[in-house]
Amino acid sequence: MAFNKLVLINHWFHLSAAALLVGGMVFLVVVLRPVLGKNSSVSGIGTLANDVHGRFRIYVGILIGVLIVTGILNSIGSIMSIAETSLSSGYKTVIRIKVILAFCLFIIYGVNVFFD
Repeated sequence: MAFNKLVLINHWFHLSAAALLVGGMVFLVVVLRPVLGKNSSVSGIGTLANDVHGRFRIYVGILIGVLIVTGILNSIGSIMSIAETSLSSGYKTVIRIKVILAFCLFIIYGVNVFFD
């Protein structure tokens, strides 16, 4: 009973982190960058962009960390729950895609943090 609640909480954290990360990226690309691009002649836009980037970089790192940790726990839990049956190739493909996407997020974040 308690294990099922922990699994549910882990799924909730994983999905919340993914939604916040994707929503923040959509806001950045669809709303913030075009506005900053149009108003590039206004004084202080570069400072504002740097402040926004610096502030949300911390949150993005936390969300990526939560995604990776909860994703690993979700994978372990899923593998343990279906250990008596063989893993289907569809499940393996989905896990591989998710791991590749998480790895890409980590690389993009690392490039932005270390080379900015």
